[in-house]
Amino acid sequence: MARPKQNQWGPTAQERIEEAFWAMLAEGSYEAITITALAKRAGVNHNTIYYYFDGIDDLTLQFFRRNVPKGICDLFRTLLLEGPKELEEYILQEEVLVKWQRVSLFARGDSPFLFQAFRDMITRNWYEILGITPGELEQEEETELEFILSGLIAVMGKVFQMNDPKVVLTLLDRPIGHGVLTSLQALYRGPGPQA
Repeated sequence: MARPKQNQWGPTAQERIEEAFWAMLAEGSYEAITITALAKRAGVNHNTIYYYFDGIDDLTLQFFRRNVPKGICDLFRTLLLEGPKELEEYILQEEVLVKWQRVSLFARGDSPFLFQAFRDMITRNWYEILGITPGELEQEEETELEFILSGLIAVMGKVFQMNDPKVVLTLLDRPIGHGVLTSLQALYRGPGPQA
Protein backbone atom coordinates (compact mmCIF):
# COMPACT_ATOMS: atom_id res chain seq x y z
CA MET A 1 0.00 0.00 0.00
CA ALA A 2 1.33 3.44 -0.92
CA ARG A 3 2.13 5.90 1.81
CA PRO A 4 -0.68 8.45 2.29
CA LYS A 5 0.02 11.97 1.03
CA GLN A 6 1.08 14.41 3.70
CA ASN A 7 -0.69 17.73 4.10
CA GLN A 8 2.02 20.33 4.78
CA TRP A 9 -0.34 22.99 6.13
CA GLY A 10 -2.48 21.18 8.66
CA PRO A 11 -2.62 18.24 10.99
CA THR A 12 -1.24 14.97 9.66
CA ALA A 13 -3.56 12.12 8.76
CA GLN A 14 -2.58 10.32 11.97
CA GLU A 15 -3.34 13.42 14.04
CA ARG A 16 -6.75 13.83 12.39
CA ILE A 17 -7.50 10.14 12.93
CA GLU A 18 -6.55 10.38 16.59
CA GLU A 19 -8.58 13.54 17.21
CA ALA A 20 -11.58 12.01 15.44
CA PHE A 21 -11.22 8.81 17.50
CA TRP A 22 -11.20 10.64 20.85
CA ALA A 23 -14.13 12.82 19.83
CA MET A 24 -16.18 9.81 18.72
CA LEU A 25 -15.32 7.91 21.91
CA ALA A 26 -16.34 10.87 24.07
CA GLU A 27 -19.63 11.16 22.17
CA GLY A 28 -20.66 7.51 22.17
CA SER A 29 -19.75 3.90 22.70
CA TYR A 30 -16.60 2.19 21.52
CA GLU A 31 -18.62 -0.40 19.62
CA ALA A 32 -20.10 2.38 17.46
CA ILE A 33 -16.66 3.40 16.15
CA THR A 34 -15.96 1.76 12.80
CA ILE A 35 -13.09 2.28 10.39
CA THR A 36 -15.51 3.75 7.85
CA ALA A 37 -17.07 6.20 10.33
CA LEU A 38 -13.66 7.15 11.72
CA ALA A 39 -12.20 7.73 8.25
CA LYS A 40 -15.15 9.95 7.34
CA ARG A 41 -14.87 11.96 10.57
CA ALA A 42 -11.08 12.36 10.15
CA GLY A 43 -11.38 13.30 6.49
CA VAL A 44 -9.14 10.45 5.32
CA ASN A 45 -9.58 7.39 3.13
CA HIS A 46 -10.21 4.21 5.15
CA ASN A 47 -7.09 2.70 3.55
CA THR A 48 -5.07 5.41 5.28
CA ILE A 49 -6.17 4.01 8.63
CA TYR A 50 -5.14 0.51 7.54
CA TYR A 51 -1.78 1.90 6.40
CA TYR A 52 -0.98 2.95 9.98
CA PHE A 53 -2.99 0.44 12.03
CA ASP A 54 -3.97 -3.23 11.88
CA GLY A 55 -7.58 -2.40 12.75
CA ILE A 56 -9.72 -0.55 15.24
CA ASP A 57 -8.43 -2.42 18.32
CA ASP A 58 -4.78 -1.82 17.35
CA LEU A 59 -5.51 1.86 16.72
CA THR A 60 -7.32 2.12 20.04
CA LEU A 61 -4.50 0.59 22.07
CA GLN A 62 -1.87 2.74 20.36
CA PHE A 63 -3.83 5.93 21.07
CA PHE A 64 -4.42 4.80 24.65
CA ARG A 65 -0.69 4.22 25.26
CA ARG A 66 0.17 7.61 23.75
CA ASN A 67 -2.15 9.30 26.22
CA VAL A 68 -1.05 7.69 29.47
CA PRO A 69 0.68 10.67 31.10
CA LYS A 70 4.45 10.29 31.18
CA GLY A 71 6.04 10.16 34.59
CA ILE A 72 2.90 8.90 36.30
CA CYS A 73 4.75 6.02 37.99
CA ASP A 74 7.41 8.38 39.37
CA LEU A 75 4.74 10.78 40.59
CA PHE A 76 2.80 8.10 42.46
CA ARG A 77 6.04 6.67 43.89
CA THR A 78 6.78 10.15 45.24
CA LEU A 79 3.23 10.30 46.62
CA LEU A 80 3.86 7.06 48.51
CA LEU A 81 7.22 8.11 49.88
CA GLU A 82 6.84 11.85 50.45
CA GLY A 83 3.12 12.69 50.38
CA PRO A 84 0.86 14.55 47.94
CA LYS A 85 2.71 17.89 47.67
CA GLU A 86 3.57 17.54 43.94
CA LEU A 87 0.37 15.77 42.90
CA GLU A 88 -1.83 18.88 42.59
CA GLU A 89 0.70 20.78 40.51
CA TYR A 90 1.19 17.80 38.19
CA ILE A 91 -2.43 16.77 37.81
CA LEU A 92 -3.64 20.28 36.93
CA GLN A 93 -1.25 20.76 34.01
CA GLU A 94 -3.36 21.20 30.87
CA GLU A 95 -1.51 18.52 28.87
CA VAL A 96 -1.83 15.97 31.69
CA LEU A 97 -5.49 16.83 32.25
CA VAL A 98 -6.35 16.29 28.56
CA LYS A 99 -4.55 12.95 28.52
CA TRP A 100 -6.24 11.73 31.69
CA GLN A 101 -9.64 12.79 30.39
CA ARG A 102 -8.98 10.67 27.32
CA VAL A 103 -7.65 7.70 29.28
CA SER A 104 -10.61 7.90 31.66
CA LEU A 105 -12.96 7.16 28.75
CA PHE A 106 -11.57 3.62 28.93
CA ALA A 107 -12.70 3.30 32.56
CA ARG A 108 -16.36 4.18 32.11
CA GLY A 109 -17.26 0.50 31.78
CA ASP A 110 -19.32 0.47 28.58
CA SER A 111 -16.73 -1.61 26.71
CA PRO A 112 -15.06 -4.69 28.20
CA PHE A 113 -12.14 -4.23 25.76
CA LEU A 114 -11.46 -0.64 26.85
CA PHE A 115 -12.00 -1.36 30.52
CA GLN A 116 -9.55 -4.29 30.43
CA ALA A 117 -6.91 -2.13 28.71
CA PHE A 118 -7.34 0.51 31.43
CA ARG A 119 -7.26 -2.08 34.23
CA ASP A 120 -4.13 -3.73 32.79
CA MET A 121 -2.34 -0.37 32.56
CA ILE A 122 -3.24 0.61 36.14
CA THR A 123 -2.23 -2.80 37.50
CA ARG A 124 1.06 -2.84 35.58
CA ASN A 125 1.90 0.71 36.70
CA TRP A 126 1.16 0.03 40.37
CA TYR A 127 3.24 -3.15 40.40
CA GLU A 128 6.09 -1.06 38.94
CA ILE A 129 5.51 1.75 41.46
CA LEU A 130 5.52 -0.69 44.37
CA GLY A 131 8.62 -2.48 43.09
CA ILE A 132 6.94 -5.90 43.05
CA THR A 133 6.17 -8.59 40.51
CA PRO A 134 2.94 -10.59 40.20
CA GLY A 135 3.08 -13.65 42.42
CA GLU A 136 5.56 -12.08 44.84
CA LEU A 137 2.95 -11.06 47.43
CA GLU A 138 1.31 -13.22 50.05
CA GLN A 139 -2.33 -14.10 49.31
CA GLU A 140 -3.65 -11.49 51.79
CA GLU A 141 -1.40 -8.80 50.33
CA GLU A 142 -2.47 -9.73 46.79
CA THR A 143 -6.14 -9.47 47.81
CA GLU A 144 -5.53 -6.12 49.50
CA LEU A 145 -3.77 -4.74 46.42
CA GLU A 146 -6.55 -6.01 44.14
CA PHE A 147 -9.14 -4.29 46.38
CA ILE A 148 -7.21 -1.01 46.31
CA LEU A 149 -6.63 -1.13 42.55
CA SER A 150 -10.30 -1.84 41.85
CA GLY A 151 -11.24 1.20 43.93
CA LEU A 152 -8.61 3.38 42.24
CA ILE A 153 -9.86 2.35 38.81
CA ALA A 154 -13.44 3.22 39.70
CA VAL A 155 -12.45 6.55 41.23
CA MET A 156 -10.18 7.54 38.35
CA GLY A 157 -12.86 6.90 35.78
CA LYS A 158 -15.43 8.87 37.77
CA VAL A 159 -13.18 11.77 38.76
CA PHE A 160 -11.93 12.55 35.28
CA GLN A 161 -15.37 12.22 33.75
CA MET A 162 -16.54 14.82 36.29
CA ASN A 163 -13.70 17.06 35.06
CA ASP A 164 -12.61 17.77 38.63
CA PRO A 165 -9.27 16.11 39.36
CA LYS A 166 -9.00 17.99 42.67
CA VAL A 167 -11.41 15.39 44.07
CA VAL A 168 -8.44 12.98 44.06
CA LEU A 169 -6.56 15.35 46.34
CA THR A 170 -9.46 15.66 48.77
CA LEU A 171 -9.77 11.87 48.88
CA LEU A 172 -6.15 11.66 49.99
CA ASP A 173 -6.98 13.88 52.98
CA ARG A 174 -9.90 11.69 54.07
CA PRO A 175 -9.59 8.61 56.31
CA ILE A 176 -9.98 6.26 53.33
CA GLY A 177 -7.14 8.03 51.53
CA HIS A 178 -4.90 7.68 54.57
CA GLY A 179 -5.80 3.99 54.76
CA VAL A 180 -5.04 3.38 51.10
CA LEU A 181 -1.70 5.19 51.33
CA THR A 182 -0.77 3.29 54.50
CA SER A 183 -1.65 -0.03 52.86
CA LEU A 184 0.31 0.79 49.70
CA GLN A 185 3.29 1.92 51.76
CA ALA A 186 3.21 -1.44 53.57
CA LEU A 187 3.29 -3.23 50.20
CA TYR A 188 6.11 -1.06 48.83
CA ARG A 189 9.25 -3.06 47.99
CA GLY A 190 11.06 -0.52 45.83
CA PRO A 191 13.98 1.72 46.67
CA GLY A 192 13.54 4.38 49.34
CA PRO A 193 13.77 8.12 48.77
CA GLN A 194 16.97 9.37 47.23
CA ALA A 195 19.40 10.97 49.70
